[in-house]
Amino acid sequence: MYKHGIIRKVQGARLSATSIRRALTEGALYLQKRLAYDLEPMAHGARHRNLCSNGTIGAGCTYIYYFIKGVMCMLLKIVIILLAYLLGSIPSGLIVGKVGYGIDIREHGSGNLGGTNTFRTLGKKAGLIVTIADILKGTLATALPFLVLGNSYPDYLPLLVGMVAVIGHMYPIFAGFKGGKAVATSGGVLLGYNPILFLSILLCFFIFLKLTKMVSLSSMLVAIYCVSFSVVYSIFIKTDFPLIIVSSLLAAFVFYRHRANIVRIKNKTEPKIKWL
Repeated sequence: MYKHGIIRKVQGARLSATSIRRALTEGALYLQKRLAYDLEPMAHGARHRNLCSNGTIGAGCTYIYYFIKGVMCMLLKIVIILLAYLLGSIPSGLIVGKVGYGIDIREHGSGNLGGTNTFRTLGKKAGLIVTIADILKGTLATALPFLVLGNSYPDYLPLLVGMVAVIGHMYPIFAGFKGGKAVATSGGVLLGYNPILFLSILLCFFIFLKLTKMVSLSSMLVAIYCVSFSVVYSIFIKTDFPLIIVSSLLAAFVFYRHRANIVRIKNKTEPKIKWL
């Protein structure tokens, strides 16, 4: 019977310094070879034996390897989340306003750093640039798990990372934690995760905007549509609980960030667009 383990290897033998050194040396060589194996899990026992010089290194080394691998994966996920927050924190509106126009849009209009206030303060060209940049922040954030981990990540991770980017957009560390209202960056997250959902949201947004003439109200109606789509999609097409949960949280973000707009809508003082 084939015996594994350093303990079993020396069991019944003299615990000489030579045998201990040999066992430790083989263990070190095993770990070195295993960690150089691209962090891929062992597929077969034969593969495990081939990595050992004499096929006698025990499972203890394997446990150490998997422990190190688990720690490294956890650290990489933490790094991805931090990168997503920093990415979301990039204040597109502030950069475009100051660099392109010499204007701090926080001192004009609603004081918001999002695309809507940029449209009103700096015009269509600047507003379009900021909106696209904010969308791409969310899209790039959802791609971070793939870019860093390849295909070895759980299905929920892109949505989680994207949601962190939205939080960075709302509370950017680079702009005194006063950012946008989560609409464009949330759309970017959905674009990266489910392009069909994003396209349908974009279509619905312009339909609502045509009917209401209010960007804020259209954004909140689209948030409701997004949650409804996620539920229907999960029931009839493919079960996707992470999408339902994250879309619901993103919708909550949108409503929370539009508190002042809701008051103005009730008082019939919310600004309306004139170009559509």
